[in-house]
Amino acid sequence: LPLLAMAGGPQELAAVTASLKDRDEEAPLAALRALADWPNDVALEALWAVVKAPPAPAQKILALRGYASVLSRPNPARKPAETLALFKNALEAAEREDEKRQVLAGIANVYHPDAWVLLKSLGADKALAKEADLAWQKLKKALDSPPAFYASHNERNIKKALDKDPSTRWDSGAKQVPGMWFMADFRFER
Repeated sequence: LPLLAMAGGPQELAAVTASLKDRDEEAPLAALRALADWPNDVALEALWAVVKAPPAPAQKILALRGYASVLSRPNPARKPAETLALFKNALEAAEREDEKRQVLAGIANVYHPDAWVLLKSLGADKALAKEADLAWQKLKKALDSPPAFYASHNERNIKKALDKDPSTRWDSGAKQVPGMWFMADFRFER
């Protein structure tokens, strides 16, 4: 099953989710571990279904951990507000403190001002106060930091694009071809 997760396609997903219904005790657990390692969001639905209606407590724990893990992976197609809403659902479903801590860690990577507000409010929970505060500080630092810039080529000279000196400029260092890019990461939609 772990090899199927590496492929990450729809046929592999069907095979893994079929293992969730296996009567053998270990097969559903192995399937949940494979879904937790899924390289993209297609595993979220199957993991959430187990979280909402777990056949056994251990399966809910693994499914929720997997859900938080998959949700924590960057996905440019998923907006930060959507990611935050999904994490809020996971936080509501989390019953144990360790599950809540894992969700908190994921929320700290959602670069959205509402995530910052949520983490700040979770600091009132005595059991989670320390982790919520650390997550809040991490997110606040990221939200307050200047944009990050990346380039597919000649990244070492990227500072020339930002130095406010009209006599310098960044270039790719090569003839432009399809696939070259320059990216500004503003951390969240502004």
